[in-house]
Amino acid sequence: MRGAFFIALVGLWALGATAQELVGPPPAKSILDDRLESGLVELAQRRGVLRALEAENDPKTVSVILEREYERFVAAVGAQIEARSSRFVRVRLAVEKLLELAQVLPRDAYVRLPLRPWGSARAELEVTGVQGWHAQGLTGQGVRVAVIDIGFTGLSEAIASGRIANVVFQKDYTRSGMEGGDDSHGTDVTEILYAMAPHAEFVLYRIADEVDLENAVEDALRRGVRVINHSVGWVNTDFGDGTGIIAQIAQSAVRHGAVWVNAAGNAAQRHWSGPWHDFDGDGWLNLDAHRERFTLAAVEAGDTIEVFLTWDEWPRSRTDYDLYLLYDLNNDGQLDPETEIVASSTNRQSGRQPPTESIAYRAPLPGDYVLAVAGPPGGRRVKIFSFNHDLIPSIAAGSLLAPAQAPDVIAVGAIEYTKYDQDVIEPFSSQGPTSDGRLKPDLVAPDGMQTSTGRFFGTSASAPVVAGVAALLLSREPGLSVAHLRARLFANTRDVGPAGQDSIFGAGKLVLSSQPPIPTERTRLPGDLTGDGRLDKADVKLLRAYLRGWVALTPVQAAAANLVAPCGPPHDRSTITQDDYRALRRASRGRLVTFECYSQTGLVPQQLDATTMRFALAPGGISRVEVFDLSGRSVFRSDWAASRPLAWDLSALANGIYLYVVAVKGANGEVVKSKIRKLVVLK
Repeated sequence: MRGAFFIALVGLWALGATAQELVGPPPAKSILDDRLESGLVELAQRRGVLRALEAENDPKTVSVILEREYERFVAAVGAQIEARSSRFVRVRLAVEKLLELAQVLPRDAYVRLPLRPWGSARAELEVTGVQGWHAQGLTGQGVRVAVIDIGFTGLSEAIASGRIANVVFQKDYTRSGMEGGDDSHGTDVTEILYAMAPHAEFVLYRIADEVDLENAVEDALRRGVRVINHSVGWVNTDFGDGTGIIAQIAQSAVRHGAVWVNAAGNAAQRHWSGPWHDFDGDGWLNLDAHRERFTLAAVEAGDTIEVFLTWDEWPRSRTDYDLYLLYDLNNDGQLDPETEIVASSTNRQSGRQPPTESIAYRAPLPGDYVLAVAGPPGGRRVKIFSFNHDLIPSIAAGSLLAPAQAPDVIAVGAIEYTKYDQDVIEPFSSQGPTSDGRLKPDLVAPDGMQTSTGRFFGTSASAPVVAGVAALLLSREPGLSVAHLRARLFANTRDVGPAGQDSIFGAGKLVLSSQPPIPTERTRLPGDLTGDGRLDKADVKLLRAYLRGWVALTPVQAAAANLVAPCGPPHDRSTITQDDYRALRRASRGRLVTFECYSQTGLVPQQLDATTMRFALAPGGISRVEVFDLSGRSVFRSDWAASRPLAWDLSALANGIYLYVVAVKGANGEVVKSKIRKLVVLK
């Protein structure tokens, strides 16, 4: 079971396929242990043969994925823990121990290979209208953006040359080095993001599998990231409905307040989906009444063929489908499953395993390879993806990659920037709808911009354009929720294609208005930073991010955040302090808010409950408290009192910000008044 993302720059072939037909039923399969993915079983069997032959390519160890609840069993076979996330553990063990590991695990366990993500400028970005926003000072300031990607080759050079700046943190989870290998995909993505939002802060993560992804997202949230760009897609994690593990990770980030922008995928010509039919009863999937095979076009010798199969029976399957790759070795126009299968994936689905099969095969010969699916009669819908080679026939509808199909993820398709005014979708840009009927992608943006490595094509390039606009919007309105930000993005699109939102262009192509949006904020209730009419965790998180210097507050938000009268000298960050944060946190939990300040007039504790404000006056004098609203009208004036609490009935008073003065009368009759101070009524 693997996951992958397309390299965006692809060759588009339209070669006819040789009429190769399947002759005979699928071969019988032998399952040694259904707790192991079939590829691991084959690896264990091949290891014995290669060791006997003393072959140079004999794999001695392998990394596998288990759910965390089974971690306690791996020590029995000498496995080494490589990484953990909230839900999974990745372990490395000797290949010869795979079958032994399966035997010590409970019957409901399943061991599989890691999911693997596959990754597929400035003047060009003017087609979006972003230069007008930059000219008005909207550049992403105060917003932290994460790029979670598969490779950052050339990152240091890009930073040194000024094509990328403001990288405040980077982490490699792959143990290959942040710039290891030869994949510059993440560097290209970051270059586009920097061009869109040049004053945003960037945190960069290199990942290799789902364990890394989960860990990277959790770390990004801890670091106050507001926007996550993931120009990466995954397959065989759900049936295109946004419910699988990768989509769950993205959805969790959104629930914690991050905007997740994802490439829709480049699979429109490399995807097929349809119902299971076996019209002639021979055990092979029929694409139509006469055809039982797919063709992988124009495979060259040395190419890696990667194909993936899943079906609509998530998360555990009892329907047992298998995937086969065939080649017409004798060139007779027919395919004999007994002799011409060159690779297969034959996991046994018995109710505990996911509905997935996958093949990775290095082609020794050029030509047209054929893909076929075998299985029992049944009504399951089948989905196939091919990486590196176009699939014939293919179906563009439903070709989105995870997590782009997730409900709250912003999925971005692509239009080539030199043709941006022609409104023609890139032929490879993945299309909706999702398998549960939702319209996706959400919008489209340009690709084909120039980066340090050349022109960058694909939805990988379009996603950071939209992520950059999200950063610009948040720099103007830090309190925007994900839902409000999505609405702002849609308001800056131009409808193309079919009228209204559709499954090719979404809400339309990104075209920024000539004037950046100006927030029309009304005065908010004290503590309501997000403007949703209530005090909750979202307000607390935004105030904490401000105090840590991660975001800026608008004047209206700052007034709402300034809950506590200032104590001592003026503060560097206006009058908003940790005291305000603590007061808001207590208030959001429905608890009593109490604070106190020392002044020239003595200790003035203040206590706020639902109906009464109490002032406990300092000893040694006669005191009086007078409270004014913001217009200067007196709303409360106590009698002179000596060292006893004064109560102010709030039942008929509106919530809001008020001012008060404490007056102290000395023995000689002289009256000393405090400075005007602030208090907040929250009922």
